[in-house]
Amino acid sequence: NVPKEIWDKAIEYSKLYQPNDVFTLDLCKAGNDIKIVEYNCFNCSGIYATEYAKVINKVEHFFMRKL
Repeated sequence: NVPKEIWDKAIEYSKLYQPNDVFTLDLCKAGNDIKIVEYNCFNCSGIYATEYAKVINKVEHFFMRKL
């Protein structure tokens, strides 16, 4: 459940820099600004409070289309 303003900013930032085909982007809200905390490679990122199977299925689908 990511707020729309955060999701929109993540999409905007992900178009500026893509360190790999699949990666994670950690953001935080500081006052009225949304800032980048860090980019992470996917295999070293924490999945935390998400539906793990959904994430893995999306990544698998991405690479299958790429082949």
